[in-house]
Amino acid sequence: MISIKRASLYILLVAIVCSSFTFFFLKNYLQQKSETDEINAEQQENCDYNIYRLSGYKFIKPLAFAEKNCESKNFAPIKATLTDAINNFKANNNLVEASVYIKDFTSGEWTSVNDNVTYNPGSLIKVPILMTYLRMEELRPGTLEQQFSFTAIDMKMPTQHFPTKEIQSGKNYSIKELLRSMIINSDNNATFVLNQHLDLPLFKKVFTDIGLPMPDEHSSTYPITARQYSQFFKVLFNAGYLTIANSEYATGLLSESEFNDGLLKGIPEKTSVAHKYGESGTDEMHELHDGGIIYIGNKPYLITVMTKGPDLKKLSEVIGEISKIVYQNMKNN
Repeated sequence: MISIKRASLYILLVAIVCSSFTFFFLKNYLQQKSETDEINAEQQENCDYNIYRLSGYKFIKPLAFAEKNCESKNFAPIKATLTDAINNFKANNNLVEASVYIKDFTSGEWTSVNDNVTYNPGSLIKVPILMTYLRMEELRPGTLEQQFSFTAIDMKMPTQHFPTKEIQSGKNYSIKELLRSMIINSDNNATFVLNQHLDLPLFKKVFTDIGLPMPDEHSSTYPITARQYSQFFKVLFNAGYLTIANSEYATGLLSESEFNDGLLKGIPEKTSVAHKYGESGTDEMHELHDGGIIYIGNKPYLITVMTKGPDLKKLSEVIGEISKIVYQNMKNN
């Protein structure tokens, strides 16, 4: 029979051995975790920034905006959800293609779905037109007060399937009034007048300054991705291109947009949204896009949704559903 002393010694030895094994495994686990954390941190450190600076100055190169090349791992779940939703829309014949770009302005994190697909922007191009005229005002004060008359001409304007208000033929309008009509109502008549007096080299420079290809004035298309188009809203939000006052003025105009058949369909009423929609395509294949800044309290985020499909009404519903998914995710997280 084992004595009480020997039994106590045996128990002590077993405890020491178990403790040794526990310490050994715990040490290995902590070491592996530390190495994994170091690798993740190193990967984050190796994620370069895209830095866009303005040119044309002698002594400075102002910063337009900077953004990491890497998509946020925190946005992986919502990216997967959006990818599944887009695939379901395609399976139900409501959609041919869709792309989404999201950026949280508070954290700087972003993600993109179908980033390589290009679209024709349609009326989205009115945002850089607005930015060009505000830049003209900065360089030549008084530009916005100039007045021009609109005379209806026998010219085929791009078809607009959503109701809109237009300026009237035979009346004079200041550039400021024309910009309001172009942005708030997406008025093609106002855009026609503005295009006649646009500083074309400056318009092209707006694109190249923020890292986008130069548009060709002889082409009716300008292939662009959702992520690329979002850069206009980044520089407006950051006041990285126009003055603070003009950046505020531009986003204020965009917040008055009367288009409610896109992003706004997926979010609560009275939510502040500075956005612009665009449509293009043919009778057989339409494109409908909506992009802008949605303000949830002190957590604004940028979202651009670009779509292609045979039915504009269904495309509008798709944009609304995507907007709803993103809004709920951004609000809850």
